[in-house]
Amino acid sequence: MHEAWPGLAAARRGRPVTELCTDVAGTAVDTLGDAGESAKDAAEDAWTGPPAETEAPRLPSLPPRKVLMSETTVSLTEHEILALLAFNDTEPAAYTRDVLRLSGAEQRETLVRAGLATLLVREQAVLQGENLVLQGAVQQIAGIMATAGGWLEVAVSTPQTSYMLFAVQSAGGSFIMSAGTHGVHSFNPMPQDKPILLFALDVAKHYLESTDPVSKVSVRAKHHGFGTEARVATLLRNTDGTVRLALGDEPGAPLTEPATGHELEEFARALALDGR
Repeated sequence: MHEAWPGLAAARRGRPVTELCTDVAGTAVDTLGDAGESAKDAAEDAWTGPPAETEAPRLPSLPPRKVLMSETTVSLTEHEILALLAFNDTEPAAYTRDVLRLSGAEQRETLVRAGLATLLVREQAVLQGENLVLQGAVQQIAGIMATAGGWLEVAVSTPQTSYMLFAVQSAGGSFIMSAGTHGVHSFNPMPQDKPILLFALDVAKHYLESTDPVSKVSVRAKHHGFGTEARVATLLRNTDGTVRLALGDEPGAPLTEPATGHELEEFARALALDGR
């Protein structure tokens, strides 16, 4: 049984289209762009030794089902995500925009208008009088972004693939966004009882255990929360099979070697916010 998108009251009310557009400051958007290359760059900061000779292929459509926990997928363009963020002008929505690399300066109003138009054309939203009302899963995605309290970025790099994932969690629901190329990204709901940090551990466990044991693997995670400094940690498996842990965002961070069998436990501890 697939995890269903939960309903959130924050996303149910409509907004006048003119209000949605005039609420947005005219600024440019720093888009995700090529997410595969972003993940590869982030991972290589912590690698020891030369990069793999084979260029990583473009982003796969989704990670394996055992990582995502769901096949209920919604694809949205960056224009549409910006439009959903404009529905609720909250601090969590602004933080979500930053985490998803969608903050910026000029022409955001134009991009929001484009997103509203394609949501209408794709029947993800309907007009009720002068109000635009979201429908189905995008209604819940907008509500989660407007009420979120936890965010997680995960960058994966192996000789075969590299990509980025984002998890956003609120009291009423959570989702995973798989960053795609050409400005189109995939959303899946997360089980509501699943702590957001466990998603990073699922991804790390999957790639450390399922890839060729002589291949390099990097899983870098950044855990955000309100009122506390974000925590960053990277698990690295080298070609000799050793697993090392790097802490922080700075290139060349010192590496420690976790006790065998306790790699994921130390990864989780490094990412915990305020001891949680």
